[in-house]
Amino acid sequence: MATSVALRTARVSVQTWLAWKGVEYIRRQQNIAVDKMNDEVEEPVEVDDNETRLKSGYANGALFIALNLCDEIAVIVNQGGKDEHLHHMACAVAASVNMAIMNQTSNVALRESMLNAFHVLLANEVVTPAFNAYAFLKQFKKNRGIAGFVILGSLLPLLRFRFVTSSGLLRHLLGEKSKDLNDTIAGRVFKVATCLLCLALLSLDVTWTRWVLRNMTMIVFGRKAKVV
Repeated sequence: MATSVALRTARVSVQTWLAWKGVEYIRRQQNIAVDKMNDEVEEPVEVDDNETRLKSGYANGALFIALNLCDEIAVIVNQGGKDEHLHHMACAVAASVNMAIMNQTSNVALRESMLNAFHVLLANEVVTPAFNAYAFLKQFKKNRGIAGFVILGSLLPLLRFRFVTSSGLLRHLLGEKSKDLNDTIAGRVFKVATCLLCLALLSLDVTWTRWVLRNMTMIVFGRKAKVV
């Protein structure tokens, strides 16, 4: 039991770290975009050079892929749901392909778009600590009380954040700012694959939101309820 708790704690710590790196990257990119829109900026945002961002991306990417593969093994052993398989495998495969292309290409626009897409994947890990906390309560049959309700409730804004970031990436890839990706085969492949991944993630967010609402309803009323 102690070993299981230690492993779960380590896993949650890594997931939280990756999510934080993704959220931090998105926040910095948003701040940079705001600064560019302003003619006068008293304290401009410090921008990391491309080499530094790439090295950080590769390191976080390797950790992200390893984590999802370990999670997939756990899902297989525990006979988890199809949504869990889809999430872990889609993230692991997408990150692997992303890193392979990013390592080979010299196209600046493609590399920048791939970095942005990868960090959206990292930021989407914000839900995993809460899911793990709920699974921990469920293991001890404590998930039907106030603690379970609070954890489930905390997932709603996190799932909304995932939905916003994934849909934002999808709009960006389909917009005018990403038209340069159509100049190369690698860019077109990345664009199509990432758009499909975004659609899969959005579908998962809807599925998980319905699951959260259904379980919250069960805690309140003590029975299953239909969630539209």
